Amino acid sequence: YKAYLRSKTWEADLGGGNLGPEITVGLWSYSKSYLRDHSFRVTANKDYVIKDSHGGLVATIAANTETRVKYLEGGDFRVYKSIVDTTINDEVRFEAANSADENTIIFELYPASSSFDHYRGKIKINYTKGEDDLWVINTLPLELYVWGMGEITGTGDMDYNRVMTVAFRTYGYWKIKYSTKYADFDFKVTATSSSQIYYGYDWEETHTRIREAAHDTRGVIVMYQGRIAITPYSSYTDGRTRSFKERWGSSNYPWCKSVADPWGKHPSKSTKTLVAEGNHMVGLSAHGALKLADEEHWNWRKILEYYFSGISLETVY
Repeated sequence: YKAYLRSKTWEADLGGGNLGPEITVGLWSYSKSYLRDHSFRVTANKDYVIKDSHGGLVATIAANTETRVKYLEGGDFRVYKSIVDTTINDEVRFEAANSADENTIIFELYPASSSFDHYRGKIKINYTKGEDDLWVINTLPLELYVWGMGEITGTGDMDYNRVMTVAFRTYGYWKIKYSTKYADFDFKVTATSSSQIYYGYDWEETHTRIREAAHDTRGVIVMYQGRIAITPYSSYTDGRTRSFKERWGSSNYPWCKSVADPWGKHPSKSTKTLVAEGNHMVGLSAHGALKLADEEHWNWRKILEYYFSGISLETVY
């Protein structure tokens, strides 16, 4: 019956194997003028290939060999150092040379927008006609994306970490299926709080309990009556969460109801201050979830089912 239900009514059918479907993440961007004067640099811990925008093979590069890219004009990039100067139009792709390495290859990128400069999966830098920004994009399986989530440090109670990995994964899954905000730039989410924070392999390596929590909840997302239930969350509330309709005017998210949240109430800040600081108070209360896990000993499923009404937790890959 469950298989029948999934095949007939679920929106959650993106495939992708046991690590889930691929997600495309806009890591950061350069202006055209910047990349005319400075090079974008790529190395990897394993052999990698350079491809053009059509997936055509340009070259195979040995591990730990640096490739440089500069922007020319009209969508043309100059690729050099690891190969004889080559012009590639629209985008330059970097992928594992061997398919067996595609989830374990680590690319090091320079210059990065922060200290986080190592990423799993695939990397590309692309040009969008009519836009000044040239985006660096990371493509990887959704589960590996969760491993690098920067929304938490993983030092809290493990059930809290499981709550947050499920919320993070669900948001990513929903974005893969529906998001068009960054379609012109050929990615689904940014790596910043404008989507949700993702720091890649560097964060994964230094915050290993996040990956552990992801393993414990692998493939689990929040569903509501066969729909992928996007899962908003914020740090604090003023003692209760807000319904989606109350905060943002839509009745299309009935699982986001207002519930009491004494555990996530900020001890001193007013409602106005909390909202000004980005605490929309819809859906999950992060500090509330942390207290419920740590002090009340609720498990991750109970916490999610409290903050998101009428949901089910389903393993989709």
